[in-house]
Amino acid sequence: MSTVSVEGPLHDPARLGEVEHLWFALYEHNRAVANYARLLDDLNPSWDIRRSWYERLLALGGALFLASADSDPIAYAMLHTTRGSDDLGLPGGVVEIVSLAVGEHARGVGIGSALLDAVRDYAAALSIDTIMVSVMTGNDRALTFYTNRGFCTGEIMLYLKPAPKAGALRRSLASGGT
Repeated sequence: MSTVSVEGPLHDPARLGEVEHLWFALYEHNRAVANYARLLDDLNPSWDIRRSWYERLLALGGALFLASADSDPIAYAMLHTTRGSDDLGLPGGVVEIVSLAVGEHARGVGIGSALLDAVRDYAAALSIDTIMVSVMTGNDRALTFYTNRGFCTGEIMLYLKPAPKAGALRRSLASGGT
């Protein structure tokens, strides 16, 4: 692989278009390995939804890191930054890696580690003492990647997509709801 550069922190939402293909690769990868496939909706609108969320994160002080080889984006990390104390007693704040995607052809050669190093440097420059990331269940390679780099389980998130209760639906319809 040619020389790889990591650029960031970037705060300009105009740069998000450069990572669209990488989002699709991450999305498809998660769809292939995830144990809870119901979390993954239709691929087509996913980028519009994700991009909108990324734009909101950037407006709130988040950051984008972009890894490129010969000016071609091959990986990125999108961060949500919370400064100061939170309700869990993390006094220095939190940098959350909301996405870290490495193109399939660039995996296993240190690109993810280079992005993670940049994220660590970013957090340290902001005097933030905690970095967190969520990993889709079934994505064992990502879990191993993070745990090998010092991450440990801090919480477990559970998901439920409940069906409406029959009684609630009848009450809604009886009161004129649809």
